[in-house]
Amino acid sequence: MSEREYIPVNKQMLDVINFNRTVLKIPPRKPGPQGKKEFDLSMHQLKEEIDEIETAFERGDFIGILDGLIDLEYFLLGIFYKNGINESTHAQLFDAVHQANLLKKMGVKEGREGFGDAADAVKPDSWVDPELKFARILEEVTLRGS
Repeated sequence: MSEREYIPVNKQMLDVINFNRTVLKIPPRKPGPQGKKEFDLSMHQLKEEIDEIETAFERGDFIGILDGLIDLEYFLLGIFYKNGINESTHAQLFDAVHQANLLKKMGVKEGREGFGDAADAVKPDSWVDPELKFARILEEVTLRGS
């Protein structure tokens, strides 16, 4: 990404990074997979939140749904940090996915049939996987040393 491109500040990501640094005492890391035990805990935390959201939905507890969604987002952003992804890199990765998703078309993805009129999207034949951009983004981050 060129230095001229604007990267929006993601307050939520910065807040979660601050939490991880101050409360969990996790220093910044280079991009790469987190350790196995930490990964296992991260996946457990995400699954707990999804279960809580589903339970809140079944109870008709909208406040509980919102609380679970925010908790899920908090844990998810923390996992990015634990994998060495800072706010700027996260914004670039997110933008790559967003730009690719904007090329999708309304439709029903194979394996997601049976959800009635719930909106879904499918990849057109010309769709380019954003993961192709990820390697370039991470290479630039490594070269900059941030």
